[in-house]
Amino acid sequence: MPNDTSSKLQKGELRFTILGTRGSMTTASPEMMRYGGNTTSYLFETEEEAIIIDAGTGIMNPPDVGEKRLSLIITHTHIDHILGLPMLLGSLRYRNIIVYDAQYTPDEYEQCRGFGHSTYEQAVIIQQKADIKEMLLVHHGPVIRMLFWMTFSAGLRQRAARIFLLPERDLRLLFRQ
Repeated sequence: MPNDTSSKLQKGELRFTILGTRGSMTTASPEMMRYGGNTTSYLFETEEEAIIIDAGTGIMNPPDVGEKRLSLIITHTHIDHILGLPMLLGSLRYRNIIVYDAQYTPDEYEQCRGFGHSTYEQAVIIQQKADIKEMLLVHHGPVIRMLFWMTFSAGLRQRAARIFLLPERDLRLLFRQ
């Protein structure tokens, strides 16, 4: 049963499938295949929903989840967690909400390039290219300048509809059946 992803789940059951286990980069050498060569990606399934955690190369050939509601959660934007994302974005049809790392301003990013974090400018580009309804910006830098973020937040919404800087303990209803 460990590799059986075709069986129908019963109400109350949760199935966990490891789609990719590698860190940093994919591997294709025969001696590595016992544990797989794809980068980080996991699938959780219930009777009605499929949730993919991280978009490593493991999402490029996922099991068929049928008509289940599909959600994608990216834990952080290191390359091994997003390498499969370009393949997935083209196939998504229902893009509702993305919670996105906006640690740096563009100027700060130039000093910290390669640290595995992103900017609000990148969030705007992704929202527009992927036609995402709502972008929720989190993972703010450790020395947040409140006046900057308040001004920025208002100005950002003029440039990109439905993009928000989220505070702690923000509560949102994500969907209703």
